[in-house]
This record gives sequence, C-alpha cells and structure tokens, in this order.
Amino acid sequence: HSGEIKQAIDIYLECLKMYKKIYHNAPHRHIAVTLSYLAKAYRDLGKFQIAIDYYLQDLQVTKLICQDKPAQEMALTLSNLASTYKKMGETS
Repeated sequence: HSGEIKQAIDIYLECLKMYKKIYHNAPHRHIAVTLSYLAKAYRDLGKFQIAIDYYLQDLQVTKLICQDKPAQEMALTLSNLASTYKKMGETS
C-alpha cells in the first residue's frame, strides 16, 4: 500500500514540476490541485508535517487565484488542513 502511495507522490511531483513550467510559476488551479493531492498522499503515509506544508502551499496558491475572496476551494483546503492537524494529534 505505501509503495503505491510513494509511486503516486513521485508522479504528482513530476506533474507539479510540469505545471509550474507550463504556467511559468503563476498561480493556477492545476498547481493548487496537485499540491492538494501531494498533501493527501503524505497524510495517508502518516507524514503529517509534509502534508501540512503542501496544504499551506495549496492554500497560498488558491488565495492568489481567488484574490483572497471566499471560495469553495479555500474552504476545502482549510478543512483538509484541519483534518490533518487533528489526525496528527491523534497519533502523537
């Protein structure tokens, strides 16, 4: 199970690199979504701090895309971030 997750992480990292190149590092939904997928994969591996870092990057990109206006994507990222902190607290 963890082997497949690690393989997925490698692919997500390659996607992220490609999207950043395609969009010249400008904020884009594809970048935010890929950051979210990376965060979820690391959370599934129990690497909560890395997951949190990716969720925070996702939130930063999403805020730029939405120009800091409330948006469903921001709410979802905040919810995922909170769940990760909660899960981290349950395992410590």
